[in-house]
Amino acid sequence: MDGKLALEAFAEREWDIVLMDVQMPVMDGLQATEAIRALEKTTGRPRTPIVALTASVLPEEIGSCLASGMDEVLAKPVTKAALLDVLARRVAARATSPSAGP
Repeated sequence: MDGKLALEAFAEREWDIVLMDVQMPVMDGLQATEAIRALEKTTGRPRTPIVALTASVLPEEIGSCLASGMDEVLAKPVTKAALLDVLARRVAARATSPSAGP
C-alpha cells in the first residue's frame, strides 16, 4: 500500500487505530498522517490513534513522526508483545475519550 491509498481508506470510514508505515511510495507516512489530521479537523471526526511503524528510530526521526501527528512509534521488526501493548492502550484510551491524543 502507499500513503495515498492509506489516506483514501481512512476517509472512507472510521477506524479504531491506524498502523502507519513511515516509508511508503507516492505519499509517505508523515504526509499521510498530516492529511489524516487535517481531515479529522475539517470533518469533525474524533482523533484516531496513529502508530508509526519504522526501522528508523533515531531521536530526530521519532520527533518527526510525533510532529506529523502520530501518537507513538514502534520500531521494526515489531514484536507481538509491543504491538498488543500499544493496541490495548490506544484502543482503551479512545474508548474512554473519543478525542484522546498522545
